[in-house]
Amino acid sequence: MSEIPTQSLVVVTDEPSQAINALALKLNAPIVDWNIDRPEASAAEAHAALESARSVIVSCGRHHSKSLKLLASFARKRGLVSVLQANRDTPGSDKFGIVLETIQAVRIGPMPFDKRHDNGPFDIIGDVHGCAYELMELLHRLGHVADGWEATPSSIWHAWIQAHRTGRRVILLGDITDRGPMNLAALRIARAIERVGGYLVAGNHDDKLARWMQGRPVSIGKGLEVTVRELEVLPKDDLLVLSKWLSSRPRHLVLDGGQLVVAHAGLAEHLQDRATPEAIAFATYGKPSADAATTSEGYPEREDWALDYKGQPVVVHGHVVHSEPREINRVHAIDTGCVFGGKLTAFRWPEKTYEQVEAKMTYYHPRTGSQMR
Repeated sequence: MSEIPTQSLVVVTDEPSQAINALALKLNAPIVDWNIDRPEASAAEAHAALESARSVIVSCGRHHSKSLKLLASFARKRGLVSVLQANRDTPGSDKFGIVLETIQAVRIGPMPFDKRHDNGPFDIIGDVHGCAYELMELLHRLGHVADGWEATPSSIWHAWIQAHRTGRRVILLGDITDRGPMNLAALRIARAIERVGGYLVAGNHDDKLARWMQGRPVSIGKGLEVTVRELEVLPKDDLLVLSKWLSSRPRHLVLDGGQLVVAHAGLAEHLQDRATPEAIAFATYGKPSADAATTSEGYPEREDWALDYKGQPVVVHGHVVHSEPREINRVHAIDTGCVFGGKLTAFRWPEKTYEQVEAKMTYYHPRTGSQMR
């Protein structure tokens, strides 16, 4: 049975009104009749409908590729999953995330970031940045790695990842690579963690690496250069597999009945449970300063949004380095700068305790006075 997420824009081109009304009831979504001769007015009507609803159904009586492209773009800007009911060879259908020949007998499912049903318990680990040895050491201490891994080469460390005997799962907070010495090993470990039920939320370094693997233009600084040297020897097919996996990771997760939110750079309360461009940018990079200021190194200044956080869920994030874990207003920042010679930190949920391992050495020297991200 096909599934439509709870936050969707569903374009229906050829279904009886009974089926459309049934889907509207399932999705709790208003229905907008699309006028291909007045697309701007129809888009405004759909926009207004979404002020009070998380989904909308657009009834588009006949195929019109320009309208379909406009609707797919509209869905992306609103953070909605774009769903088209039409034949797969319909012009413009390639712009939609889901294409269904019929909306009858579909079920409604959660958004990719919605893991409210997963109650854990979890071991949430901060920025790894290629520190695969410290990651394995911490995972072993927490019970996620079998004994004996240290005597084997780093190329097979991922094979030692195991399901925890008590059911605990790992959540990695992104920035798996760059700056550190074992980036390919770290990526393989992250994939192995997912295979036994864990999660990875993507960070800004993961996003940039995925774009490089796809052949898109990116600036290669000293941090990414280390990773590129490791990965550029891989076959192109292997890079493509890695890039598809990394680029498809969620930017935040809502867990344990909505009590816990994890994101690489955190997430303000009004953006939680959303996939809008604003929510994705915040979860990946943090909150930009109101005056668009930059640091002395040219990076955008980011506000300390946790100081004003008033949400009920506990938020756990990395991205900004602190010498020790920091908790403010139910926001836990756990990037403790392992790659800079600090520590790799795990936050244990629901216990709300920390576990740490020391870096074996300083792998990368941060710019003086800056909070590296």
